[in-house]
Amino acid sequence: MLKYWIILILILYSCDNITSPEIDSESSDFEEAYAINLEALNVGNYFNLCTLQWNQHSNAEGYILRNSDVISEEEITTTSFVMQSNPGLFQKIYLDIMLEPTITDSIEIYTRPIKPITNLSAAANAENWFTTLIWNSSEEIDSIFQQYNIYRSEGTLDNFLLIDHLIQQNDSSYIDSTTIWGYEYYYKIETQTIQDYLRNSIIKSNIFDNINNNEISLNTLSNQYNQVTLNWEHGLNQQEFYAIEIWRTDDESMDPLNDYLLATVIDYDKISLEDYHLIGNGISWFYKLKLIDQFGNINYSTIVSGNTHP
Repeated sequence: MLKYWIILILILYSCDNITSPEIDSESSDFEEAYAINLEALNVGNYFNLCTLQWNQHSNAEGYILRNSDVISEEEITTTSFVMQSNPGLFQKIYLDIMLEPTITDSIEIYTRPIKPITNLSAAANAENWFTTLIWNSSEEIDSIFQQYNIYRSEGTLDNFLLIDHLIQQNDSSYIDSTTIWGYEYYYKIETQTIQDYLRNSIIKSNIFDNINNNEISLNTLSNQYNQVTLNWEHGLNQQEFYAIEIWRTDDESMDPLNDYLLATVIDYDKISLEDYHLIGNGISWFYKLKLIDQFGNINYSTIVSGNTHP
């Protein structure tokens, strides 16, 4: 009988010391911020803006949007903001929810670059050495197109001079007759908008095809809530670099290049991206990068998967 009393006393003592698991402040802040659900509705769709949207927090006194500086202070009833930007710009945006203590949510947003001319070719005529340029016209919005600026450099890649303008967006050829027989020339065509935004084409020689073979590698950071982080490396230097296209699909059997162009990177120093775009939770995504050098040579990464936290 004494044995049973001892067991009962031990059980009661243990019950007095049972504690419930506590949610630390960081987890609590995360859950509150996640409930705000900061989103970029049209990220990468426009060259000059991105629309931010979030859920209203019933206890907040207001919101502050910021990057390195305060962008805007918004009333409690506000749940969206149109962020003005330059083309091809990536930036991390923070939403401070004015509570005690302050809760912060964040998102990486970006705009698309100006659309350049594509498929540029340059060929010198063997008899008179005139150079004929042919390309596909820019698909930029007609109403913002201003002109094409044609640049030429003699035998080097660091001395381009403006030789002409074309003011019709559907122009797709040009003959350069101001050349010296036997010289190699490099050409590039710049698309200019009425806002003076600019985007160069790739570079082409009128004699040789410049071939490079540079690898690009991609890895992902998975198991994050509502995002996948991409990181990449490649062998191009800043002068050689032209762009990286980031392609994505949720279909494991599909090449991402046949699905969705997520972003175009024209900043050589950018080597990572936080993908929040319509990404959801508990979903696997498949990514592939397209590396383009200044001469239009293309290399691809392998397809890499990334999954979000359930």
